[in-house]
Amino acid sequence: MMSASSLAQIRIPSQKIKMKEQTKYQIQPEILEFMRKSSGMTEDEVAKKLKLPKNKYLRIEDGDEPISQNELVHLADIYKRPLIAFYSAEVTKVPEMPHDYRLNRDKKLSPEVFFAKRKALYLAEQLKEITGRKTTLPEINTNISAIELAEKMRNILEIDFNFLKELKDEPILSYYKSLIEEKFFIPIIEHSLKTNGVRAFSVFSEVCVMVLNESDSNEVKLFSLFHEFCHLLKRQDGICTVDIEKDKNNQPEEKYCDEFAANVAMPEDALRNSIQEPISTFVQVEKIARAFGVSKQVAIIRLKEFRLIDHRKFNAFKSKLQSAKKPSFGRRNWERTFVTIWQKISSLIQDGQLHSHIEVQREIKNTIYPKDKLLQWSNRNKKIFAGIDDCQNNQIPKIRLQYNLSYWQNEMNRPAPWADPYLIAMAICEHAIIITQEHKTKANRIPPIASQFGIRSLNLLEFFQELKIKL
Repeated sequence: MMSASSLAQIRIPSQKIKMKEQTKYQIQPEILEFMRKSSGMTEDEVAKKLKLPKNKYLRIEDGDEPISQNELVHLADIYKRPLIAFYSAEVTKVPEMPHDYRLNRDKKLSPEVFFAKRKALYLAEQLKEITGRKTTLPEINTNISAIELAEKMRNILEIDFNFLKELKDEPILSYYKSLIEEKFFIPIIEHSLKTNGVRAFSVFSEVCVMVLNESDSNEVKLFSLFHEFCHLLKRQDGICTVDIEKDKNNQPEEKYCDEFAANVAMPEDALRNSIQEPISTFVQVEKIARAFGVSKQVAIIRLKEFRLIDHRKFNAFKSKLQSAKKPSFGRRNWERTFVTIWQKISSLIQDGQLHSHIEVQREIKNTIYPKDKLLQWSNRNKKIFAGIDDCQNNQIPKIRLQYNLSYWQNEMNRPAPWADPYLIAMAICEHAIIITQEHKTKANRIPPIASQFGIRSLNLLEFFQELKIKL
């Protein structure tokens, strides 16, 4: 098997694999209810996605009817959860969402926002475990004007606008993200937030996290970054629209944080010093926006606020901005594979000596990397992905005891499949060898956990050597 970040496989020496028939599973009702609510979904939405009549889904959630393997896997995909989480008793409390500052707060938050928050919290726990660090926000009085607070933060961050002009290859956003992440230990992640009125949000905790909309331009993300940072400075979290014009009619906190963001990213004195001649063309606006790393919308609003352009020019620039087309984005190609190695692996599959777990197949489908070729390969070899059976489930409680408790609990909230426990259980049940690139001795990794049950683990090089493949 290869571990979570790649292709997981189990090799059975000199033994044919008999694929088990699909079975039914009885999941605790409180677990199913938790999964649905923590994903921000209604019973109707889940039933529709599962392509089941609502009454049938309700019987499954109430524990009156078992769920098939296909339905369980589909449900795990819908919720973006590891299959193992459906058997955990620690995931029964639905976490609270950040305060809702959206302009359209009457509309239901989409599942994407719930997922993004879970992803943020999972990352925060991972970082806390790996580094032992916590967020250290500055002890600063926030009961002052947004302009004063912005000035204090510019001094703390030591922002040099002359230096920003020298940043040519690196986006200014990256520079600011690095400043905040390194100085305060606040991870900043980007996630799709295609939802009703949500542009960004922040989570205030031991390790604070800011989430930006990955589909926004760098300039828009920069403004959202400082807006959310303002919320964290005020020791609060929030789900925000972040619209510098519309937020003026929103809650006072949003107007304040917009003003803070504008005065950190584009303060009046720095803006005036950057202007060499009266603003008369849109090209000048673009140049100014680029120098500060902000959007052209923010630039023309600030120019108007400081009376550097009149109302007529503001409307003309705004019209031109609204008519501009958004750029399209390309895709990356998946890296090449070694043909001879994959031919050997295919031969092992045909001989029934190589197989994996259905949770690994989910990992392949959910990988964050471009995956077309890997998906094609897994689709051609569906027979190697075995399902969950009673033997595996009987091993899970024993395997769980070998993990650090806090690590296990955090993995139950992993925003993606987690095959490790089932691969170890499968190896125990099938007396198999595990192929993994994970560290041989590091805690909570496959090799040391599997060794507690007498299961061998080989890395890829060892695997190839055993198969006598020359690299």
